Amino acid sequence: MLSRSFFISGFTMEERFHYGGQAVIEGVMIRGQKAVVTVVRRPSGSLVVATQPLSTMYTGWMRKAPLIRGIIVLIEAMTIGIKALLYSANVSLEEEEEKVSGLLLWSMVIVALAIAVGLFFMAPLFLTKLLDPYINSSLVFHLI
Repeated sequence: MLSRSFFISGFTMEERFHYGGQAVIEGVMIRGQKAVVTVVRRPSGSLVVATQPLSTMYTGWMRKAPLIRGIIVLIEAMTIGIKALLYSANVSLEEEEEKVSGLLLWSMVIVALAIAVGLFFMAPLFLTKLLDPYINSSLVFHLI
């Protein structure tokens, strides 16, 4: 099997890292190789920069294992994103930073996912089951 290395701007593809992030309230969060940086604008106009190192769960060997890495990336994106949103909300409202416990944070995520699944999956399924005897057209059934 042949192996190729592509050179782009002096780096091989193995050496490149793709940075990612998301918008937060009055700011942005960027995830790097070893840390997460969140920059938020205060109501006074000044910028607040918060840097958080990533735990080994996000950078260790499990990150490279097939199947497991997809689950880890999903959990990582949710936890880092929610923490950054909570931080930006506190800074933009100039409130003292509340320490949200892990249990409270995960319970909020589980409730939000349950509402989303119920609203966008279960409700249409229940509605189509209810209306199935009254709908003769397959097209109308699938539009519901």
